[in-house]
Amino acid sequence: MHHSRVMFNHTGRYADLESKLWIHLGNEFMEASEILPVSSEDEDDDGEFQLSKTVMDPHAGDLLLGDPVHSLELRSQHPVPDQGLRLWQAFLDNVNPLTKIIHAPTAQDIVLSATRNPNELSSATEAFMFAIYSSAVCSLSNTECEKVTGQTRSALLYRLLGATRQALVNAGFLKTSNLIVLQAYTLFLFSMYHRYDSHSLWTLTGVALRIAQRMGLHRDGADLKLPPLETEIRRRLWWQILLLEVRAAEFSGV
Repeated sequence: MHHSRVMFNHTGRYADLESKLWIHLGNEFMEASEILPVSSEDEDDDGEFQLSKTVMDPHAGDLLLGDPVHSLELRSQHPVPDQGLRLWQAFLDNVNPLTKIIHAPTAQDIVLSATRNPNELSSATEAFMFAIYSSAVCSLSNTECEKVTGQTRSALLYRLLGATRQALVNAGFLKTSNLIVLQAYTLFLFSMYHRYDSHSLWTLTGVALRIAQRMGLHRDGADLKLPPLETEIRRRLWWQILLLEVRAAEFSGV
């Protein structure tokens, strides 16, 4: 049984994950021609979102520009503890195996602490938690979501993705040097893969790539004499971001 990797350096700046990614995101590996939007009326089987040339999520720009008028009070957005733990398990089962950018044992300690005391989270940890919750919901069908959470997938996903977006802004993700924030942003991009149009997605994955370069992830940790675990986490996150960037570029027609 594989476990994902989450870790922190001496300043508390790092983390990483593992688990089985969403059947729903298996679509990521479809031909670009199948994923590129054709009309604004195309919907998925659940009728939840459209693959059109317009931005499917109207708040795509909020990540870069912020939107104080519509900012969320995140304290009320956290799942109740039992629901949060069930979503964590869904993440481990469905998401982690395809992303491989966290260290599950370390992440589990974070999750357990966060579900007990959601009001005492740092902005970085809060972004990380909401990214886990939203990606877990993305991996579930509507029937599974109702069974796990007692809520419809569309309603819960809308709420959690909005909370993740706000948490990333609160964590200052554009200027972050905290690896856990970059992990949260990368998981968010996975969650939004079919909710942003291809051009917006390519732009946002480019942001992840620039943040990673600024943090030095393109330089191998072994050459920098970093600890083995930290080195492996940096490698996994760097290559996952590169994969997202390449796929987004293909879908955008570049």
